Amino acid sequence: DAYCLIGETAEYIRSFHSPALQLQLDSIHIYNNGETNFYEEILKAGDLVGQVDISDVDRMAPDGKHFDFPLFMKALHEVDYQDYLLSEYRAAPPENAAKVGLDYIKTLM
Repeated sequence: DAYCLIGETAEYIRSFHSPALQLQLDSIHIYNNGETNFYEEILKAGDLVGQVDISDVDRMAPDGKHFDFPLFMKALHEVDYQDYLLSEYRAAPPENAAKVGLDYIKTLM
């Protein structure tokens, strides 16, 4: 079994009452799962967020044309997420995708 939505995953994690379990957020999975209320769900589960993966549709560098990265980053800021943001996208156009993606995300921080 797998939990795919933020709220249901957070509920499952909380059922263990253990600080050892954390929530991994992955922007492409949030998008692919059609989770349109992700902002509110991140605010509710913010204390559990332990890892954040950033990628756009088809694992491309983020550019804000498909997924609402400004709102995603706003939610992370509001829950005071202080850990790493992992870039998880393939080396494909644009050239220097890693730098292009990082530069875009930095504009939202």
